[in-house]
Amino acid sequence: MECIATKSGYTADDNFSNADAVFDCIGDSPEERFDLAFCGSLLKKQYVASRERIYKQIEAAILKYQ
Repeated sequence: MECIATKSGYTADDNFSNADAVFDCIGDSPEERFDLAFCGSLLKKQYVASRERIYKQIEAAILKYQ
């Protein structure tokens, strides 16, 4: 996870295409837009995707030198 963006009057027109998630605001209890569990789920998805990419690179290198 690299970035969770919250828009404001200052950033409403900014490009957030590289953000992992974009929210209109953080929100106050009980109407939070995201919480630590959500952040943890983003980290888990990124870890799994990275691990799979690394395994594929290792497999390709092994096949290349067989």
